[in-house]
Amino acid sequence: MRDQIVVGIAILALGIGASGCRNTAAQEQAKQTQAITGDTTVVVETAPATIRPIAEELEITGQIATSADTQVSAKQGGRLVAIYVKDGDPVTAGQVLAEVESTTLLDQLAQAEAQAANTRAQLLSSRAQLTQQIRNAAISPQRSQGALGQAQAGLRSAKAQLQKALNGARPQERAQAQAQLDQARTNLETQRIELKRVETLVQEGAIAGNRLDQQRNTLAQAESAFRTATESLGLLTSGTRQEDISVAREAVRQAEEGVKSAQATRELDATLRDQVDAARANVSALQASLRSSEAQIRIARQNLEDAKIRAPFAGRVNGQPAQVGQVVAPGTLVVQLVGQGASYFEGTVPEGQFSRMSVGLPVQVQITAINRTVSGKIAALAPQSSSIGRQFTARVELAERPAGIAPGMFASGTVTLRTVPNATVVPVDVVVSSGDKDYVVVAEGDTAKRYPVTLGIRKDRDVQVTGLPVGAQIVVRGQATLNDGAKIRIEKPKGTDAGSAVYAPDKAGEDRP
Repeated sequence: MRDQIVVGIAILALGIGASGCRNTAAQEQAKQTQAITGDTTVVVETAPATIRPIAEELEITGQIATSADTQVSAKQGGRLVAIYVKDGDPVTAGQVLAEVESTTLLDQLAQAEAQAANTRAQLLSSRAQLTQQIRNAAISPQRSQGALGQAQAGLRSAKAQLQKALNGARPQERAQAQAQLDQARTNLETQRIELKRVETLVQEGAIAGNRLDQQRNTLAQAESAFRTATESLGLLTSGTRQEDISVAREAVRQAEEGVKSAQATRELDATLRDQVDAARANVSALQASLRSSEAQIRIARQNLEDAKIRAPFAGRVNGQPAQVGQVVAPGTLVVQLVGQGASYFEGTVPEGQFSRMSVGLPVQVQITAINRTVSGKIAALAPQSSSIGRQFTARVELAERPAGIAPGMFASGTVTLRTVPNATVVPVDVVVSSGDKDYVVVAEGDTAKRYPVTLGIRKDRDVQVTGLPVGAQIVVRGQATLNDGAKIRIEKPKGTDAGSAVYAPDKAGEDRP
């Protein structure tokens, strides 16, 4: 159509040029036509996205049946040790109908509980060891550094004494020897006081016992230093002899060994952090073992509970139950139960959907023959599938018994699997699919913007989406040809009020550019 308009404009322009006439009306019409053909604005219709609950549903089919022939089977295999009902007895929901031998199950529970208790005791001890390792890692480096400082000071003192012996005594040296003796005496008194303090703290449990041994070693070193200082002063006073010089050299050697020992002790402090890490790993392992033991207890208790065969609902025993002494396997019929309700809906569930079913889910049952819809809920699920088609059976209790209902009537059920209360819902046809991605076109002023969305629950012609901004005006007509940034003009749908919206989108499933 546009090509025809352009050709018409060209012919008109040629005609005007040939005649030499200035037709103002024709020129104005040509300008308007040119503006129309060059305008890329797309006319669209919009509507707000709906915020409302949406439910994921599963359609099942089946028939109306009576509550007879309900088979109550064993969950645990074994020998039946008790049957508490007989043919015709009334039963209540949850009543114990029979019991499977549980001696082995009781032993398994006791074993699991003993293992858990043992693990708890080990965990308690391991945590105490970890606390002690952390305390040692914090205190030991400080003690080691102090001992190294003392050893180095002793070495310096021994070297000085040796040098004195070699140089001979002088008045200044005698004065210095006296000062060292005084210092050694003061240090000795200080270490004796410190020993008493450490003994008191160890008795009170405030510090580790090895701290006392270290302080005793320190005191011994102080006593040795005091004796050395005393002897040195005596030697200076009486004069240096060769054997005194030998003694001084030996003192230097011992002091050097003391420094090496203190340095080695300080280097061992680095292993304390490894000991802390090992203690933490042991605590973590015991915690994991305890969780495993507690899980075994829960499993054992559940197995013990499953040894009791209970009535799933109130009713009456129909027929002779299994006999005491009979060995049953999981799923073996033990009691046939007739429910008190007159009718229920029995629907078939595909194998792939059975795991999503659970007792208590709401169901809307449509009974075709009487054209009625009745509310209900799943009361029981068959533990085994049929051999043909791998179909499971769901029993739905009806909230009411409508007039005209009869066993054998065909019915269909709509099971509500889950409900999203505040879902963003749009018509399926407004979703634009491109490759493996889905989009919804939103009108933002006079511009179109594609928003990538994630599709959720589908129901009828609606679908839940996530990814749209709050209050988005979605394009419901004309969205198929729109790209990001396209110019649009919003047109009100014919026959609608200002506040209403008509969804009439482009063809669904079409791949848009």
